Amino acid sequence: MSIVAIKKLTIANIYKSPSSSTDNNLERCYAIDSIISQPAPFKLTVGYFNLSDINWKNWVSNSTCSLQFLNCFRNNLLLQHVQFPTRARGLHTPHTLDLILTNTDFINDVDHLSHLGKGDHEILKFNCNTFNISTSSTHKLNYNKGNYDALRNHLDIGWESILLPHKDNTEEMWNIFTSLLRSGTELHIPQHNNFHYWKKNLHGLHLYRTLSGPP
Repeated sequence: MSIVAIKKLTIANIYKSPSSSTDNNLERCYAIDSIISQPAPFKLTVGYFNLSDINWKNWVSNSTCSLQFLNCFRNNLLLQHVQFPTRARGLHTPHTLDLILTNTDFINDVDHLSHLGKGDHEILKFNCNTFNISTSSTHKLNYNKGNYDALRNHLDIGWESILLPHKDNTEEMWNIFTSLLRSGTELHIPQHNNFHYWKKNLHGLHLYRTLSGPP
């Protein structure tokens, strides 16, 4: 099992071997409990669980092992998003062995693609919508590229004659000063937009998860 935790999302990958013992299965259930206890508000667990006898429409099974996992999922209020078979070989009955589990409903567009290489497990593709941050492009002054000689010349004016008529109105004097300063700034200090913002703040996390078992 591997876990990656970031500020808002915890991602875990779990593999259950076909020969997994009862103790190993219990450890995986404890691991899921640990994942849910992470502080991030969104928890995503994917992997090869090899629980072929679970009916995911009704969440029922006749297997002790599968019931153990179902109880774990229920106790942690997890959602299971894969509703189609993910593994097929020859004339064998297809089974849903690869799962996508979340603590809240932030998964959509779950799809299955062709097998990877010689494997008999399909690739799962899905969207994980956890960072719906909207922002408008804003412009900021690029002070490093400002032409300050030109700005000083722009502001080298007869301030006394401009402000003296308003000597009894401090607010008006301030407005005149800031207006002239702003116009000079716009002329002689370039701007840059926040194009880099989307690189640091994801508007959506689009995950492609390859889940393949033994060939």
